[in-house]
Amino acid sequence: MAYIGAVIASIFCQDCTLNKHTDHPLHRIDNWNGQFFTFSSLKAIGHYIQLGHPSGTAATFELLKSFHLLSFMSKISAFEFYQTLVRLTDNTGVMEIPDRYRVFLRMIREWRHIKLLKRAARGHDAAGVAGTLPGECAVICPACPYPGINLPADWASASPDR
Repeated sequence: MAYIGAVIASIFCQDCTLNKHTDHPLHRIDNWNGQFFTFSSLKAIGHYIQLGHPSGTAATFELLKSFHLLSFMSKISAFEFYQTLVRLTDNTGVMEIPDRYRVFLRMIREWRHIKLLKRAARGHDAAGVAGTLPGECAVICPACPYPGINLPADWASASPDR
C-alpha cells in the first residue's frame, strides 16, 4: 500500500507514513488502492492517540471559541456551524461523516459553563466550583436600581423632586 500526504505529494509505505505523522496526528491521508487514491486516516493504518476522553468527542479551544463568538456576533446557530464543519471536512458529499452534532452541543454547553465559572472567579474560591451557590454567577444588571451601588444612600428619604 502507498500513502500520500495532503500537502507534500510524496508516497510512503505504511510505516514511514506513521513515522512522518508522529507530530501531526490529525493530518488526512490518501491510500493508493492499486488504481486510484482513496481517503484514509492515520487511525486506519494503526496510529492511535488516547486523550483521556471518549472517542469522537474532541474539539480545540479555538473551535469552541470561534463558535462562541460567532453565535453572539452573527447569531449563527449550533446546527449551522456544525454543518459548516461537515462541509469543510468534505464538501463533495462522497465521504460518510459520522453525526457528532449532539456531542458538539454537549461540548458547547460545557465550554459556556466553564467560561461562566471562570468569569465568576469560581476557580480561585476556596470552596471551588462545587461550592458555587445558586445565583452566585449572575451578573448584576447595571440599569436596575441597587441601594449603595447606583442609588444614593438617602434615596428612600429623598424628596420627589430630587
